[in-house]
Amino acid sequence: MATVARVVPAVALFAGGPGREREAAEAWAFELKYYFRRRVGEQPRVEYRDGIYTCTGLMTTTHPGDTGNPVIFSYLSDPWTLDFSMDPERRKRLREMYDDGRRWDGT
Repeated sequence: MATVARVVPAVALFAGGPGREREAAEAWAFELKYYFRRRVGEQPRVEYRDGIYTCTGLMTTTHPGDTGNPVIFSYLSDPWTLDFSMDPERRKRLREMYDDGRRWDGT
């Protein structure tokens, strides 16, 4: 059941080599919009340390599970890889599902 729309900080972590800050910011926005179906309102702040990009920005959500401050989508123990998130075929498939109103889980 959806809740009232609210703006909250959202964090996602991505593993990748140095110099990929722009890709990490794009991956953050893409994953939140197309995979998690949240709205993003700003470019995230990106920090890099020891092979992990920490992306933090604001999102608009109505999801009842988004109760953290911030809402954390991936953890240091299990960051997503930039290569996976940036994969063109995966992105194409998620965009098509988003446009058709389908979710990744088939609903």
